[in-house]
Amino acid sequence: MAPGKRMMMTRRHSPHKIQVYLGGTTDSVRLKNSRRGDTKEEKEAFAEFLHGAGWKTEEIIQSMKDADDFYCERLALVKLDCWSKGHMVLIGDAAHCPSGRTGMGTTSSMVGAYILAGEIGRHCGAEDGKDGLAVALKAYEQKFRPFMEQVQQGVLEDSEDGLLDSLMATSFGIGIFNYLAGKMSFLKINPAKWMMKENVKNWDLPEYEELLRD
Repeated sequence: MAPGKRMMMTRRHSPHKIQVYLGGTTDSVRLKNSRRGDTKEEKEAFAEFLHGAGWKTEEIIQSMKDADDFYCERLALVKLDCWSKGHMVLIGDAAHCPSGRTGMGTTSSMVGAYILAGEIGRHCGAEDGKDGLAVALKAYEQKFRPFMEQVQQGVLEDSEDGLLDSLMATSFGIGIFNYLAGKMSFLKINPAKWMMKENVKNWDLPEYEELLRD
């Protein structure tokens, strides 16, 4: 079995059904190579990865194989040294996918597209000549990259010594986690504000008069 971390969480959303969240990090070649949308193969690869994890794993694996609403997705992080080449430029997830763990995919795409449009509007007038686009693309990277570096910082990096990993490594720790999660649910506290990367520091959204219409 490929080494890695495994995580399972259950959530009852109706009197008759329980949702199960399965995840982890693994070097499993089978899971990596399973074709997206090939539900049967993805289920088998997950079963192989999760086998022997303890608790109610075997029961969950069997339920997963019988489920007709199975969904599998990979967490991805895209880091490129350069977002443009010649007259070609990347924006959105193709350039800087921050992964679903940040909650900043849509925000990053919108901010990046806005800055790119602003710089093109600023540097690609008739008087700028053929070099205007090259200047605009360079300015796009210079202004937007500090934003994305903060959003992506620490994402998907090895956190083996992290507090959450240590907490979830024992039955006692899992009990504490469940207790705190229950309290937050009862008090209607949203933990996402501590997990998401919305607080980008020392960076201001540029203003572009070139994008304003009379």
